[in-house]
Amino acid sequence: LVLAIRGTMSAGDALTDLRCDSASLSSNLSSGIRNQSVHRGMWESAVRMDGKLRHVVEEALGPGGTCEGFSLRIVGHSLGAGVASLLTLRWHELVPLFRQHAVHCHAFGPPCVLGPVAAAATSHYITSVVVGDDAVCRWSLGSTKEVLQAAAVLAQEPGAMCRLVKMAVASMAPAQTVGQARSLAQPAYSAAAAMSTAADTEWSAHLLRSLETTLAAPNTPKLLPAGRILWFSHPLSRAVTPTTTAPASSPQASSPLSNAADHVLGLLRDADGTGGDGD
Repeated sequence: LVLAIRGTMSAGDALTDLRCDSASLSSNLSSGIRNQSVHRGMWESAVRMDGKLRHVVEEALGPGGTCEGFSLRIVGHSLGAGVASLLTLRWHELVPLFRQHAVHCHAFGPPCVLGPVAAAATSHYITSVVVGDDAVCRWSLGSTKEVLQAAAVLAQEPGAMCRLVKMAVASMAPAQTVGQARSLAQPAYSAAAAMSTAADTEWSAHLLRSLETTLAAPNTPKLLPAGRILWFSHPLSRAVTPTTTAPASSPQASSPLSNAADHVLGLLRDADGTGGDGD
């Protein structure tokens, strides 16, 4: 039995996204996660969805139900992934029938919804899939406050902007053999590269240590995606190179994207314990 939850589509959904301050998980949950930080808007959505759907799913999975004997999978994308994760947490914790039916969540492009302790505690029944540098999977109110704190530190550092720009430009300098003529189309990075010195490197290391000390101070908790995270560092369309030479009509032919999809499905089956049997 699969319950799918869509992502942001309406103004109301956007308001749920923006209610990103932290609430506390219910005290009636297990000791590993009770009272831990949770995304307020998505937790409230999960609680409302629980009230509307729990009895429907219980009837379907229970004795004589239309899905008796089925496993329960909850899936979602973006906002839907966050709500699906928190709904799965509630049902795993509070509904024995759903635990018996191996409730498991697959969250695609999930937002940050749980504090580190609770996120780790859900790793055996929630799998979060992150692709590339998706900002949704990294952003929370706590991380935003850290960025602002870091900006305040940089603003107090004399010459920080000029130095950082110079080092950034230097890092883009293309490798060039000594004496090799530069193409007219090649950017003239060499002068900027020469300006980046060992002193700049030492300064940046000192600045990094200062930032780490500042950001280690207590502040708004940073949230994380729930459960076990499968991170694909490159989008599948770029990460897979075509290798198939069989005609498209051939039963042996398979696209590189379908091969990649099969690989992802295999990882998801492993994550929720169904193995590679195609269930």
